[in-house]
Amino acid sequence: MEVTSWEKTTEILPQVPEYRLNFLYRDTDYERIAKQDASLVYAYFPLNLSKPVTYVLISVASSISNLHNWEVCLISWQTAHGRYPLVEVLVSKDIQLLESSQLIARYLVFRNSEENYTQFTLYWYERATFKMGATVQQRYVRISLVILVWKASSHQQYESQLLELGEAVASHWEPIKTQSLLSLGVTAQQTLLAFSIALIIATRVTQSTREWRKRMNNLKVFNNFASPADKLVLQTITELSKAKGSATTADIGFAIRNKTGKSMRLERLVERLNRLQEYGFIKMDIVVDNNFPILVWKSLVGL
Repeated sequence: MEVTSWEKTTEILPQVPEYRLNFLYRDTDYERIAKQDASLVYAYFPLNLSKPVTYVLISVASSISNLHNWEVCLISWQTAHGRYPLVEVLVSKDIQLLESSQLIARYLVFRNSEENYTQFTLYWYERATFKMGATVQQRYVRISLVILVWKASSHQQYESQLLELGEAVASHWEPIKTQSLLSLGVTAQQTLLAFSIALIIATRVTQSTREWRKRMNNLKVFNNFASPADKLVLQTITELSKAKGSATTADIGFAIRNKTGKSMRLERLVERLNRLQEYGFIKMDIVVDNNFPILVWKSLVGL
């Protein structure tokens, strides 16, 4: 997909009969906070005025970790920090959008009691190649279809409307995902692209060497002066990484309790994990399990 300007990029969404597609705005403030390339808001206005407007939120980022799912933002993050969820979940289930590609979307309905509205959401993740100016880059995309209702009568009506539009959008994205670099018009740039790739590889090797030396120096200081609790967390995540490749925050907390017979408070554990990440000893990542993103930690050192 060629992007000359993120604003009003009409190729992202299809024209659907009985609906008028409009670009509404680009949320640059949210892009800056979430570290996204683009956060675009469109709307499908139905010609049948008895139907509600369906909003489409397109989020584009270089990493899937910057495209949080709705449950994490509204529910999981709140409960993980000892707070009540921001909303009351009414329905949460997976729906297969396209049989041909086995594309699974998440259907979520929740009620916001404070604002007194019900939100119906259908969302899923894609990955596509974007030609932005003279560069060609892979990006992750989260597509969310949203209906807001203040007096929800029939949930089935809104689910059917979301599925109708969701199938149209997902079908539109199928050829976009499979486009090759050649189909994006980069034949004349192949030599430059090959040179750029070689330069990037050389730069990354140098950077990796520098980061390794810095990590080893930090580790020497850490082994001499770190608290026993910090050392315990690093040792635990390193062991889990060797055993299974990565570990969730819950896995780490459970392993620490098995080792010591005591539980570490979640706030303290998250604080220590973030500190270890700043030192360069571990890294946070997002893995997808059954089309559902999960936050995990991986050790970068061998103790």
